Amino acid sequence: MALPFVKFYLRDWEGDAQLMSCSLAARGLLIHILRVMREADPFGFFVGRGGEAIDVKTFSEHVRSKPREIRTLIAELEASGTLSRDAHSRLFSRRLVREQAKFEMDQANGKSGGNPFLIGGGKPDGVNPMDKAQDKAHGIPRNQKLDISLSLRSSAEQFGVIPDDLPRLRDLSMLFIGAFANCRDEVKAEKHVPHYAAMLAVMRSRGITVVEAWHACGQALEINGRPLFGASVKSAISFLPPAGAARKYASSPIDDPLQRKILAAEDRR
Repeated sequence: MALPFVKFYLRDWEGDAQLMSCSLAARGLLIHILRVMREADPFGFFVGRGGEAIDVKTFSEHVRSKPREIRTLIAELEASGTLSRDAHSRLFSRRLVREQAKFEMDQANGKSGGNPFLIGGGKPDGVNPMDKAQDKAHGIPRNQKLDISLSLRSSAEQFGVIPDDLPRLRDLSMLFIGAFANCRDEVKAEKHVPHYAAMLAVMRSRGITVVEAWHACGQALEINGRPLFGASVKSAISFLPPAGAARKYASSPIDDPLQRKILAAEDRR
């Protein structure tokens, strides 16, 4: 379920230096783009309700402009960092994607009885796990963290395709949990297996490879700015290749630059 509204804070809008560096025309266009993103699937992307690409000519007619001007203003919004593109060149709003992930997480907490802090269930999903504190306490060097992450990636890549039998799906889920939930303690990781297994099962049904799933989780982690827990795990599905798109990572090895960006996102948390 998508957010029933888009949060709009006037102070945040006017206080956003990146946005305010854009022209008045670009800022006006952004409102129309956000309206499309609000109704899109995946939520927060500049695509249609069925995930299809937006026809710039049709869109420009709707906002009473010209395709050339629309492309110029979108480029301006991208250059300022207000909007981004995923690995499949789809325009999206980082803020909307983060808010949708939080909305789904809050919904899941509500169905389980409410805020885990208030009902005595400990830390809610999305709060940095103890493993992060243990890493800091033991002073694990960045290069060693990279080695661990690359080792997890390499092990996951050995699967090739997402398995359909539960034991192997669980094993693959544990590798993803170690990399994207920053949880490498097997006992603690067990509680995250259902979320990751469900996410990987959806990806398998769409013909997604392990490599593509890894890239999608990497992008979701970078955008969310926190480990992927609970309902936020589903946000990785937003970064899957759109139907009919070229499969950039279907069989190619996972590149180290992405892994470094994942670690950089970890360090910012």
